[in-house]
Amino acid sequence: MSTSHRSVSLLRRVQPIRMSTEMTIHLTPFDQRKYCELIEARGETLRRSLNKLKPALNLSNALDAGCGVGFFSEVLAECGLEACGFDGRAENVVEASNRFPRIPFAQADIQDRTIVELGRFDLVVCFGLLYHLENPLLAIRNLRELTEKCLLVESMCLPEDRPSMLLRTEPRQEDQSLTDTAFYPSEGSLVKMLYRAGFRAVY
Repeated sequence: MSTSHRSVSLLRRVQPIRMSTEMTIHLTPFDQRKYCELIEARGETLRRSLNKLKPALNLSNALDAGCGVGFFSEVLAECGLEACGFDGRAENVVEASNRFPRIPFAQADIQDRTIVELGRFDLVVCFGLLYHLENPLLAIRNLRELTEKCLLVESMCLPEDRPSMLLRTEPRQEDQSLTDTAFYPSEGSLVKMLYRAGFRAVY
């Protein structure tokens, strides 16, 4: 085989170089297996809900309240909504921005009245947040001000129809409350707070 033929043969065996973008993800408490399974279940519920709600209510944008590191914000974006999110912990906002750079994130406290300056959104999602708060009623009032069309809430509740609250000491962990005090509402209490905050219909 001549040199020129050998060169052609070698070139045919050379694979093209594929460029890739690398991203460093810092593992957080939300990346633990127990959380991943819960997040996956919540995300699937969110997708199923949006399949019906988005066309029915003509939803175009969404806010992820207490977004953690952005998992549900990404689901909202994947479903075709203009999504953004906020969280009370600066480190969560930094990590969410790193993981999902096309989604805007901010640090904010749902119990702070200035949160309403974010504006109003067709859809507000509040998953796994209310039962970590000192003042869930104030948070729900603020959620009402942020909500233009629909609020989706997922929360741990006491299994009671009677309105009641459980005062609980929160562990000092990165995936828990900003303080060491939280109120767990009963199902009846959560429904009543939503009505008192101004939501006309609660399902």
